[in-house]
Amino acid sequence: MKLENKLPYIKFHTNDWLTITRNLSLITRGFLIDLISITWSRRCVWIKLDEAKEIALRAGATIKQYQKIEKELNKYKTASGEYKITILEEMINEAVEISKKRSKAARKKYENTEEHDMHLQCYTDTDTN
Repeated sequence: MKLENKLPYIKFHTNDWLTITRNLSLITRGFLIDLISITWSRRCVWIKLDEAKEIALRAGATIKQYQKIEKELNKYKTASGEYKITILEEMINEAVEISKKRSKAARKKYENTEEHDMHLQCYTDTDTN
């Protein structure tokens, strides 16, 4: 598996979270963190409204609670019937780019080490002759 597919963490800025969720109920905050986590693990494949309802109900929310969640998260709904959290797109693109840069740097370092080892081997071989 490519490193960029692992995406081990989400940048979580506590002040942003507190600001964004200030007017949300605690149950909606919990659902939102699940929504974000599931979406992140899917590399920003957005969760359909029907699936979101199923996730909430499986987690123990009642229909009435889910209706409140749905109302509170209305700004994240798309016309195509998904929850879309656009900041995740930016974060995933940044994470992939960082991963690619780190992989490239690691390959370059390995190649340089391998080349250095070959030079050392050449000098060692000439010294023994």
